[in-house]
Amino acid sequence: MEPAARVRLSIYLYYVLKRRLLNISNSDLYWCCGKDIDECMNPSLNACVSQAKCENTNGNYTCTCNSRFKNGDGRKDGSGCKLSSRIHNIIIILPGKSYQ
Repeated sequence: MEPAARVRLSIYLYYVLKRRLLNISNSDLYWCCGKDIDECMNPSLNACVSQAKCENTNGNYTCTCNSRFKNGDGRKDGSGCKLSSRIHNIIIILPGKSYQ
């Protein structure tokens, strides 16, 4: 792992541990660290698959599958993203061929 990524990961883990210690009644209310870490700025800081969009939220992030990949949660540690189950019929007509 490159040194810059190692530093960002260390900072991120520090904030995660501190946030959990300062969580108010297991809610979304946190007193923490002054600044939110953008986990989406680097793929090594989030668990979104490449077919998903990472969206930073306060103290966390979400993964949402792209339009072609609607099935799944978008996470590497979850169901990922699977191609949409829509079926398309494609007809190829070659010149000089006769089809019955």
